[in-house]
Amino acid sequence: MTAGAQPFQIKLSFLLIWGLGLFWMLAMLTADFRDPTFFNPLYPAEGLHNWLSLPGALLGGSMIEIFGPVALLTPVSYTHLRAHETSLHLVC
Repeated sequence: MTAGAQPFQIKLSFLLIWGLGLFWMLAMLTADFRDPTFFNPLYPAEGLHNWLSLPGALLGGSMIEIFGPVALLTPVSYTHLRAHETSLHLVC
């Protein structure tokens, strides 16, 4: 691996981590009690209310059912901790 390819790889991993964290946070922020979760597989007649459709409803609703409101801190802390694993030592 050349030295020129390493910064691109780090930037790509940052984008991937932040993208997953944003998906996770948006799934939980738009969770609706009428949407299906892993513990409530019923599909509402009026359709899904989560902005990310079924994957967002399953992830967001299930996390909130398991951990409660504290689950909203999980994506933020996950992306923050993952950002400090690189050799760039970025300040958040």
